Amino acid sequence: MATSDFIAISILIICTILGVLGTLKWVLRFFVGIILGVMILICLGFLAENAKFNQASRGVFKGGVVIPCMRNQAYTIGEFISRKDEASQGGIARNE
Repeated sequence: MATSDFIAISILIICTILGVLGTLKWVLRFFVGIILGVMILICLGFLAENAKFNQASRGVFKGGVVIPCMRNQAYTIGEFISRKDEASQGGIARNE
């Protein structure tokens, strides 16, 4: 596994632990921790494409599997939402 994968997995574990130690019920804490960790990984995935961030982090987030996969999933969800919006706007235009 690449260094970025170790970092990504540790972020998920730390955020999950922080979520479990919070004030919500334990199941909600668990999911909040996972969601927070995933959001951080998606942000890192988007930042890894930035040349300045890549240079500052010495390229550690560019390699690996987890962070590029999270970035790819975020792009896929964004494309799906935009297609759904276009389809709904096209359907409204046809009905008029």
